[in-house]
Amino acid sequence: MTLSRLHSLSHILLALLVPVWWSAAYGQRPSLGLLAICAWLGLLPDIDSQTSTVGRLLPELSRQIERYVGHRTLTHSLLAVGFLAGSLALVTPDWSILTLAYASHIVLDMLVGGNIGVTLLWPLSQRFKLGHINSASRGELVLTSFFGLLLILPVLAPTTAAQVQAMIPKQSTPTPTATPRPPVPTLVSMRIDHVFDIDTEIQVPVGHSPHNGQLVPDPVHWRPTLIA
Repeated sequence: MTLSRLHSLSHILLALLVPVWWSAAYGQRPSLGLLAICAWLGLLPDIDSQTSTVGRLLPELSRQIERYVGHRTLTHSLLAVGFLAGSLALVTPDWSILTLAYASHIVLDMLVGGNIGVTLLWPLSQRFKLGHINSASRGELVLTSFFGLLLILPVLAPTTAAQVQAMIPKQSTPTPTATPRPPVPTLVSMRIDHVFDIDTEIQVPVGHSPHNGQLVPDPVHWRPTLIA
């Protein structure tokens, strides 16, 4: 495997880890379209190099960028990441996944490529690096193999998605409580027995006989109803 192919493969695999593990965390599967775009974005920062995979696909654009700003400068900066994130946020809800796929290229270039590093704060010329693994070396081969293992892990271990999802904090959903209902009124038939004077008579339910000490309705209160 040539230098360009191994380096491109490592960028593609790392970029694909973003949608694969993001989807696994939510118990979903990424679409083929999302995977393809993330793989492309994982290579896109190298548009500033004519010898790169994406540079050979767009030779004229790559030549102009490399001529005026150089390799691992503008397209490998936080400025490029911010511009891409803002642009994608206007057109797709997956902008965060796509932006991370692009940024993964920059992180890997800070680790692989000797001591070159990237101008993370371009247009400032200071270069940043995380390590000094040489391109197309045994170290990059091991790193690429590790990315491949992480990529197929959610498929080989179905419980991985559930474990990752369990680590994500969730907001507790309040349990709805039933609204108490007022008691349904009971209709009782009343009768007036032996009515001589409505103001002094008592009222009892039909079939009942009053006895001493029994509480009975106030006849004055019921009089308007009885008269009506």
